[in-house]
Amino acid sequence: MRRPVAWLIRRELRRTFRRVVWIGPPPTLPAGPVVVVANHQSFHDGYLMWLLALEMLDRRFLVWMEEVDRVPFFALQGALPFPPNDARRRATAMRKTRRLFDETPRTMLAYFPEGALHGADEPIYPFAPDGLARLHRVLGEPGWWNVAIHLTWRSDSRPTALLGGGLVSAAPSGDERNQLHDLRAMLRHTAESGRVLLDGATRRHERIDLRWASGLFRHRTGRK
Repeated sequence: MRRPVAWLIRRELRRTFRRVVWIGPPPTLPAGPVVVVANHQSFHDGYLMWLLALEMLDRRFLVWMEEVDRVPFFALQGALPFPPNDARRRATAMRKTRRLFDETPRTMLAYFPEGALHGADEPIYPFAPDGLARLHRVLGEPGWWNVAIHLTWRSDSRPTALLGGGLVSAAPSGDERNQLHDLRAMLRHTAESGRVLLDGATRRHERIDLRWASGLFRHRTGRK
């Protein structure tokens, strides 16, 4: 089932986005596990992190999802249940993550510390640095890496997803929110030249060129 689920996720990404682009040089990651701290502005953020892990980093992917029971097929690609009202299942997810970090060091956990999905134009929600420090200890002191996500609709009916990251650190710095803010600001002003991780499916209106018929409508378009 893993391959069909991966195909479904890629199809969803290709339908949703014009393209997915990594901005900046490829990261230098440690040999061990890494927690990616990302902002959360769209339903597809987990899918984007999945694509980053597999397409560019060649890493096993994990993510904690509040509603994994609603989309259980995503569990086959690394989603672990993390319901806000069930401390037992959250603790189980953390223990399993620690075990997988030990068994498969080349693993990436996508972590969205804002705790809630919000609009792309809204500020990054505050989150407690102390929580990241505790999580660092619980997970066996993995590497930490800030990755920002920004969606832009420049010249297209679908958004382009831009991803960009900072430097990897051995532990949370306590300044993750500000760093994500700066990374997202960088993506907002980028010229979009980067590594394409995924090209979206071509829509019908992008395939059809009707300029040959413009002569039939000269009186409408103002052309002579």
